[in-house]
Amino acid sequence: MEEPFQPQSDIVILSSRRRFTDIWKYIKREKSWDNGHYEGKCNFCDKSWKRGKPASLRAYIANHCTGTDLPADVRSYFIKIVANENEKKREYSSDNEIENNVSKKQKITKNGKGKASDSANINDHYQKKEKLNSNQIEEIDREII
Repeated sequence: MEEPFQPQSDIVILSSRRRFTDIWKYIKREKSWDNGHYEGKCNFCDKSWKRGKPASLRAYIANHCTGTDLPADVRSYFIKIVANENEKKREYSSDNEIENNVSKKQKITKNGKGKASDSANINDHYQKKEKLNSNQIEEIDREII
C-alpha cells in the first residue's frame, strides 16, 4: 500500500548558502548557472525549464503536469500552495491599489483648497458670462462651415 504524501517541510536546506523549496523533490536539478539558478526537469513528464523558478514549478505541478505517475496527493498539495500564493498576491495588490488611490487623492488636494495645484482650472478654459465679440463669432462660423 502506498503511503500518503507527507511533506516534511516547506523548505529543504541543502547548503548553508542556498535553500531549496520542496518542489525540488519533484523537479530534477540539472545544469547549475553561475547565479545559483538551475535548469530543471519534471520527474513525472520530462518537461524541462532553462531556469527553474519555484513558483512557476509549483504552478506547473499543480495545474499542468500530464505525467501519469504524478500522485494525486502531491498535485493537491501544490494546488493548495499555489492557491495560497495567489491569494497573498491578490491581497497585496488590492492593498497597494488602495494605498495608491489614497496617495493620488492626497497629491491632488495638497494645496489645501481642494484644487489640484498642478492641473488646469476649468475657469481657465472659458470666458465668464460676457457676450462674444464679432471676431469670435466670425471665427466660430468659419470653423463650423
